[in-house]
Amino acid sequence: MVVLALAGCASIHGIQTGRTLDKGQFTATSGVEVGYVTARPLRTGMTRYDLGLRYGLTDDWEVGARVGGWAFVIGWAQVGADVKRRLVRAPSDREGWDVSVAVAASWDGVWGGWATGQAVTGQVPLLVSKNLPNRSELVFAPRVAVQHIRSRGAHPITKPLIGASFGWALHPGRFTLYPTVGVLLSNNPADPVSQLVTWQGGFGLGYDFGPGTSPKKRAER
Repeated sequence: MVVLALAGCASIHGIQTGRTLDKGQFTATSGVEVGYVTARPLRTGMTRYDLGLRYGLTDDWEVGARVGGWAFVIGWAQVGADVKRRLVRAPSDREGWDVSVAVAASWDGVWGGWATGQAVTGQVPLLVSKNLPNRSELVFAPRVAVQHIRSRGAHPITKPLIGASFGWALHPGRFTLYPTVGVLLSNNPADPVSQLVTWQGGFGLGYDFGPGTSPKKRAER
């Protein structure tokens, strides 16, 4: 069950930053995350990767989808989707604050041997970006999440999670480079894997396919 708990942990890089894409803008994303979980009665680590697409529905609404896998493990897969709404818009990409809230869901499946099962995870992160003069962003993202796990030979369990991540998004040309670190905590007394702490580190890469069709483009772009 701890394998599913770790595999299904909320992604810290896939939803990107407090900015939203402009209307009609497409971005392709990829990333890798390394996690280490400490829980009673054991500790373990994992590495996972994903590929995704993001699209600007309007200047303030953005949707995304991704698929992923667990490095070095053949029988594991993940699919996820999210919607993001910008709440606060900065005057430009070089100053001020952008703040967004997102709702995301993902499904993880593990099959083969003792780890067979699935996990469904929902999360709501608040994405707060401080824009810097070079167009990069410092991103703080507190989040709450809930995870439902079903695995062979064990009772289903629902895990509440709370945590936060911190990242630095760089924007050289059409690319986005996004290193992040984060932590998620859970302590459900009914869970046989209790007092769970997941440490996460990730690196995301994005590529912007164009400026979109927004009539409200900011001058810096």
